[in-house]
Amino acid sequence: MIYDIPKANGRRDWNNYRRFTYFVSSDPKITNKTFLKQIGDGDFSFLEKVKEAFSVEPVTKQFYQEISNWYFWAVKNVRFPDDIEKEPNGRNMAVIRLITRIIFIWFMKERKLTPNELFDEKNLIDILEDFHPSKDNYYKAILQNLFFATLNTRQDERRFRSDKRGYKGYNTDFGNHNVYRYEYLFKNSEEAIEKYFLPIPFLNGGLFECLDYKSKNKEERKYIDGFTDLKKYQPQVPNYLFFAEEEITDLSKDYDDAKYEKTKVKGLIKTLSQYNFTIDENEPDDIEIALDPELLGKVFENLLASYNPETATTARKATGSYYTPREIVDYMVDESLKEYFKTHIPEIEEEKLNKLFAKEDSTNPFDIETTIKLINLIDALRIVDPAVGSGAFPMRVLSRLVSLLHKLDPDNSQWKKIQIDAILKSVKDPILQKELINQVEKRFKEKNPDYGRKLYLIEKCIYGVDIQQIAVEIAKLRFFISLLVDERIDFDKKDENYGIEPLPNLDFKIMQGNSLISSFYEIYFKQEPESKNMLFELDERPKPPISEFEELKSQYQNEPDVFKKQDLRKKIDEKIVQIFEEKLNEHLPEIKQIEEKASQLPKREDKDRYIREEKEKLFKKLGFDLEKAKEDLIAYTEGRKEKNLFFWDIYFAEVFAEKGGFDIVIGNPPYGNILDKDINKNTKKFVEKNFKYSTPSDISSPFIETGFNLLKEKGNLVFIITYAITFNKDFSKSRELLSKNFERVLIYTFDRDRCRTFKSMTQSVSILKCFNKNAPVKEGIYTSRMFRETPDINSIEVTNCNGYLLPKNSNYSQSHRLPKIGEKINRQILEKLFQFNHNGESVIKNKDSKIWIRTSGNYWYNAFDRKPYNSSEISFLYVEKDFANFLILLMNSSIFYFWFRIYGDGRHMNVDILESFPIPDKEKILRFNVLLDKMRARFMDKLFSVFDKKRNRFITSNIKSEIDLIDLILGKYFYNLDHEEIIHIINYDYEVRRGCKLDKPFYIFINQILSAKKQNSEADTSQLEREIDQLVYKLYGLTPEEIEIVENFAKEKGIN
Repeated sequence: MIYDIPKANGRRDWNNYRRFTYFVSSDPKITNKTFLKQIGDGDFSFLEKVKEAFSVEPVTKQFYQEISNWYFWAVKNVRFPDDIEKEPNGRNMAVIRLITRIIFIWFMKERKLTPNELFDEKNLIDILEDFHPSKDNYYKAILQNLFFATLNTRQDERRFRSDKRGYKGYNTDFGNHNVYRYEYLFKNSEEAIEKYFLPIPFLNGGLFECLDYKSKNKEERKYIDGFTDLKKYQPQVPNYLFFAEEEITDLSKDYDDAKYEKTKVKGLIKTLSQYNFTIDENEPDDIEIALDPELLGKVFENLLASYNPETATTARKATGSYYTPREIVDYMVDESLKEYFKTHIPEIEEEKLNKLFAKEDSTNPFDIETTIKLINLIDALRIVDPAVGSGAFPMRVLSRLVSLLHKLDPDNSQWKKIQIDAILKSVKDPILQKELINQVEKRFKEKNPDYGRKLYLIEKCIYGVDIQQIAVEIAKLRFFISLLVDERIDFDKKDENYGIEPLPNLDFKIMQGNSLISSFYEIYFKQEPESKNMLFELDERPKPPISEFEELKSQYQNEPDVFKKQDLRKKIDEKIVQIFEEKLNEHLPEIKQIEEKASQLPKREDKDRYIREEKEKLFKKLGFDLEKAKEDLIAYTEGRKEKNLFFWDIYFAEVFAEKGGFDIVIGNPPYGNILDKDINKNTKKFVEKNFKYSTPSDISSPFIETGFNLLKEKGNLVFIITYAITFNKDFSKSRELLSKNFERVLIYTFDRDRCRTFKSMTQSVSILKCFNKNAPVKEGIYTSRMFRETPDINSIEVTNCNGYLLPKNSNYSQSHRLPKIGEKINRQILEKLFQFNHNGESVIKNKDSKIWIRTSGNYWYNAFDRKPYNSSEISFLYVEKDFANFLILLMNSSIFYFWFRIYGDGRHMNVDILESFPIPDKEKILRFNVLLDKMRARFMDKLFSVFDKKRNRFITSNIKSEIDLIDLILGKYFYNLDHEEIIHIINYDYEVRRGCKLDKPFYIFINQILSAKKQNSEADTSQLEREIDQLVYKLYGLTPEEIEIVENFAKEKGIN
């Protein structure tokens, strides 16, 4: 396949020969529904259309739209128990959780682990009593029993609830969510269970744990899922929401768009049945035209955003804007891992490292010694996403590490040895040690090779936190699906759960919480690093509570038994309360005084009573409810109550105790001025009080500081954040933190307006890469230009910003703007501009000549000698009279556009950037005053000739040749720019400004000069320069007398 590639200069190039291969399964059992639709709708007239036909993107967008429609329809037609309905957005979360669970079941169908009959209307008529669209028996009888009593219960323990009555007349299975319910809804309950439910394997993992619970120390129960025989607590989810063929509903208010007034919707099962699903997550270079688990992220992050007050309006009209593009996630993951390896193996050869990461190369380029080092570094890696969302970054980290291990250790011999060595080192009980080693051996022997890689990477290396509980559940779900992919299923081993190992409990790996708040009742849970303690030690030395807490978490992570998990949960609750009480004692010196007085009492019971009574008096005096605090702590830890805080040093204690922090912090944290919202007032207050290097005006700023604090020495921070990190003065402290504490910081910036990769993002973004925390040498911050079109991200040019901050001569500890420089030639131009001693501030006056400016722009900026039209975006400035012509021309030029793209947001004409623009001295302006006056008059005529009165805007692109002429004259005569630099500025952002449009005579002479200088940089081109001068004089109609004034003014005034 050969195709043409448009270049920035308007010419076209041709690619090397490439072959695109597409595979379509011939298996008659595979319907290829999605593929057939794509091909049927395809246009094969040229390459991009061919690629689009085989692209998964249109499928994902269509699927998102249908699921989104169903979601808004369902929210109007369901009812969940009052306890969840009363929660803010409780019904929304319940519906999203329902979608999550069903889609997981759908992926299970891909592995033939759930029977199709449970999703087939014709079969359901024979299974259920009175199966009718208006009834709600499908959700209760089929789905709830499938979720809670099947997937979360071992096969040999599955049964219907007992009819026996016990204490206080309660059914003995009252509150037991691991038994089947609703026998009366089945035609033949025993047959249905035995035929369709019992063969389904036990999975564990927490996704299908019923969320109904009994309040601590109370008889009160909370119903979230409503899996109960008490009808008043049962959910109402009508059957038509699953099986309706097609209905018309009004979703205009949900989307805030009248075009959705008559929206077609169909049942969820019907919708899912239209698509092919693949259980493998697609790679950028290996994509199935089917829906993979990553679609969960794209779909759910938008659904989650749809009821978030800060994002609702945008999310409802978007198709994935809250999801980081896959290729960007891949790039950020690779960059962070490469730097991690280079930091710990300084002598590693970069060429070989790149080869190791190359997807098209399956070989290991390293010797045995380096290979073992790399594998050990992978095992030792601790990486976290503090705003994990639906798990895009952790999942790509997992995928990349698995692929690296596949190259480095294809038979898993070294990886298995590391896991066994860890057991030998940490477990001293010989019986338990042998049991755990046998478990490792069995996994590597009986599972697919990637299973052992994934399992230990998930259990040891990868962490995540998100403020939304449902997002955390989706992220965990993707890990579960990933493990399920590599299970070696043997349907002959029915009694052994088909060889499927119960999924790990990731409750302390991917967690809900507010990453920015780390205190509880103004008590900080920060732990100092401790000496490593052996797990399961046999000696009698007392362990600190935090070490016991770590042990309990480790046991809980791999415990599949429901009742043992409950017991471990209770012990974890007790331990977190104990840790809190210790911190409370440290925080309140009065408690120490109470304990000292109590120690003088002779009897133990007297001591305990004195301490208890005196503490009660103290807490009452302080207005502190200790019991309420304990209850909240337990609810937070169990995940029953969403926490607006996160105890990093406690919940991830093993990371801070062993390493002092994470090796890599990565992610796409939220950005924007959302801390001013009432819902975030506590976070804002905490940030203002505790964050030294952050602004509360943009939430991404405290996330940067949090990321920094989470890192260990030599750690790397890689975020995709708002592009305000470059131009916003409020981020000055953030930039100071980064520049002073990392070996080097790189920032790539992308304008969402044109960059295809980021076209669905809600605003322009920057990729922030901070390498080697607390390195002895600090190089500073390097930036790229602000890209209009997505570049080859692996070959982006950057320039060190030291010396180019705005205002001139400022440094990182001062309020400043950071330039987006990029290519070397941009730095050269800035160097020339920075040589001028005067700036715009010196000529902007309180009175004198008035000029008008348009205060916002994107592709063009404009200034006028008269008021162009009435609008809030039109403002005026008073400037020194002698500079009026010059400033009007300058502010319409590409030179000015270049300056604002480098220092501004690319949209608004910030006055301080204008005031900082270098201005030639007055004598130089006066020298060319005659020319400037004629240039201004001509350009204003041209500009107003392209004014669109209907839309109150200037079609400036139609007079680009006039702007290019201004740039030629200002660059040549006023700013000492050479012609290469002038043409570069004229062509800046070619994608939207369409490059050089200079009239042919000018372009011919300039090309001749550039050609001569290319051959010999010392070539004399003065005659060609004079030819250009003559063209300028002629174009603007200068008389011989005026030409003489221009050319002799300097000599007469003694100006050099």
